[in-house]
Amino acid sequence: LRICREDVANGADFVKYKVTGAVMNQGGDPQAMLCTEEELQAMVDGARACGTYLSCHCHGKPGILACIRSGVYTVEHCTFIDEECIEAFLQADGASVIIPTMGVIYGILMDDTGAVPEYMKTRSEEIYDRASENLGKAYRAGVKMGWGSDADRVSFHKYPGLEFIARRKMGLTNVELLKQATIDSAKIVHVDHLAGTIKRGKWADFCVIDGNPDEDIDVMTKLPAHVFIQGKAFV
Repeated sequence: LRICREDVANGADFVKYKVTGAVMNQGGDPQAMLCTEEELQAMVDGARACGTYLSCHCHGKPGILACIRSGVYTVEHCTFIDEECIEAFLQADGASVIIPTMGVIYGILMDDTGAVPEYMKTRSEEIYDRASENLGKAYRAGVKMGWGSDADRVSFHKYPGLEFIARRKMGLTNVELLKQATIDSAKIVHVDHLAGTIKRGKWADFCVIDGNPDEDIDVMTKLPAHVFIQGKAFV
């Protein structure tokens, strides 16, 4: 509770916690829990007591199930999700949602610099297809899913829109991907009355893309033609 209070007092809108090991550090075990379920529950309760929610880095199945049981709101990555996890999310009925981050895995597989360590490429090859298939199944089954990329700022600028390309493997339509990035994500963070669609009375924050992403999602990999913030053009 102290950690949650300190984070919120310092301006955090929500609290994030690391539940499992990472995929991309060489000695990490993404299936390993880094906390007990009791500790995780305490973090969930602490975030709620501060009027916000807990978001968790989580790759492995044991961690995903523990997050759902504990009431973690946004479960980031969910790389090793399977049918049991999908059913648990459905039973949670929106109390826990998924924020996939496929762009970073796809970027490693691209390895356009030739500098990606071999162990990272091997791990990415092992998980990308399976994660894409199962996350696609989760979305089709009705699990709420928002937008994330896990990309560092340099990669984000170098490969804008990479997450759209990475998620194509999930078998979703272009419109479904666009909804995940806009209105679905706005609903998850409870600002859909202000953002996520263009409508009178909502925030006038949006970008204009040169092309029709509903027909060709590749246009999302180009920088926007125009960016509006509070109704003022910045680009």
